Amino acid sequence: AKDPRWKKVLKRVASYPLHRLKTKNERLAFYINAYNIMTIKLIAKNWPLESIRDLGSIFVPVWKKKVGVVGGKRVSLSDIGQGRLRPMGDLRSYFALACGSTSCPDLRRQAYTARQLNRQLDDQARKFLNNRSKGMARRAGKVRVSRLFAWFEKDFNRSGGVKAFVRRYKKLPDKVSLRADLPYNWSVNGG
Repeated sequence: AKDPRWKKVLKRVASYPLHRLKTKNERLAFYINAYNIMTIKLIAKNWPLESIRDLGSIFVPVWKKKVGVVGGKRVSLSDIGQGRLRPMGDLRSYFALACGSTSCPDLRRQAYTARQLNRQLDDQARKFLNNRSKGMARRAGKVRVSRLFAWFEKDFNRSGGVKAFVRRYKKLPDKVSLRADLPYNWSVNGG
């Protein structure tokens, strides 16, 4: 929040002409970056806090609150994640969205770009699944994965299922018990 470039980033995202986003990869990269920027903005504006969920309520969860302007429109994190990214159908984008919590995917140290997007998204999915505390853990012959897979199970099922997705990035036995129930830590990361 104190970086002099921060206000420029927010201004650029707010005023970006969306008609310039011609390809799916351009749209995916832009909206992933916008989601992550809005998450950072929300946390920085309300710092200190214990959990991003503390910024919402039962009636209006934090994901539904308008948090900033993207492409000239006031948006919520849900508007970006559910309204823009989810319909594009790239399951790897779930592992690029840093929701500001310890168990969420890590924030990448570089912006997503259309040209490098496939490599970046594969890298994010692989890194997430290699993280035993939040992505995937093997214990006593059972495999536990992040609750992200349960929350978006319908999306994964449309593309062959959770096991098929995980197998793209991790070696699994043919017969494996896989449960999407790793404990989810909602504490703000980076405190």
